[in-house]
Amino acid sequence: MTDWNLLLLVSTFAASVALLSFMFSLRTQQYKTTSYLTHLLGRQYGFVRTKFVVRYVIGEDGSAQVSYNEAFVATNEELLGIEHWTRVSTDPTLTRDFRLEIKSGAKQKTEIIPRPTLVTPTKLFYQLLFSPPLQPRESVEYSYYIYGPPGMFLLSPQQVQARGLPFDYVSMEIAYPTNRLEMEFVFPPNIYVERLEQDVWLGDGRLRLKKEYNRLEKEGAKRLERQGETLVARLTVDYPILGLKYAITWTPVQRSQEH
Repeated sequence: MTDWNLLLLVSTFAASVALLSFMFSLRTQQYKTTSYLTHLLGRQYGFVRTKFVVRYVIGEDGSAQVSYNEAFVATNEELLGIEHWTRVSTDPTLTRDFRLEIKSGAKQKTEIIPRPTLVTPTKLFYQLLFSPPLQPRESVEYSYYIYGPPGMFLLSPQQVQARGLPFDYVSMEIAYPTNRLEMEFVFPPNIYVERLEQDVWLGDGRLRLKKEYNRLEKEGAKRLERQGETLVARLTVDYPILGLKYAITWTPVQRSQEH
């Protein structure tokens, strides 16, 4: 074998090793991404929620109209339905119950049947059943509304303190493999807010998960804008992590106190 052929053989071998190393590196990095984690969990659960859009519009009495738009695709199992819950910190002044209303105008063969399992002034647990059940590779998209009672959200620092909270907030727990979470929060025009922040919590004690929090900071997940006299806060998260709570927190300040 000539020196030239030997050099060519060595160069080819080195290039092949480099290519394999690069492909292995890409594969290894894929395993570390939140998108791959969501894909893997989707195979285990048998479905993936492809989008989850939630919009809170807060009334001047602290009530809330919450609109939901979500879509699911069954991966490898039949999907009978899903379950949700929402709740407010315990407050004896709340007297009117939550209300659930399906308002999906989409023309599709799947009917969405609401089934509340617990309804009180501070808690709403409910199922959304699919009729007929979703079959593998089938998808469904629908919308619905939840109406929260007056006092669901707080309008002054005194109310926050009386409820024993460090701030007021809205949080969404990720109960299913989800590709994208979008939260929008529309404040009433008579309320200013201070220290409006995004957060990610592990469990019910509002304990921050620093690594995921840093990801949101890096990706610029939070957006604020003014629409006339109204403040709108948005939080957008691609591939949120199962079991974590994604939150927007703030301290309300009544406009009359700003003078």
